Amino acid sequence: MKKYTLLILLLCMFTLIACQKRIDEASVQIGSQIISLEDDMDDALKKLGNFKLHKQMKSCLYPGYDHEYTFDDVILSTYPKNGKQKIKAIRVISENVHMHKSLKIHDKEANIKKAYTIQPSVSSSFLITYKNHKVGTSFYLKNGVIEEYELYSLDE
Repeated sequence: MKKYTLLILLLCMFTLIACQKRIDEASVQIGSQIISLEDDMDDALKKLGNFKLHKQMKSCLYPGYDHEYTFDDVILSTYPKNGKQKIKAIRVISENVHMHKSLKIHDKEANIKKAYTIQPSVSSSFLITYKNHKVGTSFYLKNGVIEEYELYSLDE
């Protein structure tokens, strides 16, 4: 009987682990919270708490307004969709944020090139950009070190 109980317990544990949301190319992890492109901003606010700065501007692509929310670790840009604000870009400004390729602020340029198997669409001494599926990733460099990076939706 103990073997069956242990087996059921292990099965439940693996199911929980498999069902957890994981960091992918369209998301970042801040502490224990995962924020993804196309998430509702209301959900992100529940996860991240109060923002430090909020800007609103008339959307040039959609009816309504785009918004930008600045937190300690990220800047989230949103656009209006079906009466909600959806996250269109995640700009990482702190080394407390983890991303899909295990890259962080202050990593070296060489680490970026090791992490990606595809060629960048833009590559210079201050900017490296990759476009994959429906997500763009831009790394902003200073002296060969990541100063900031941004994930953004390529859907239009």
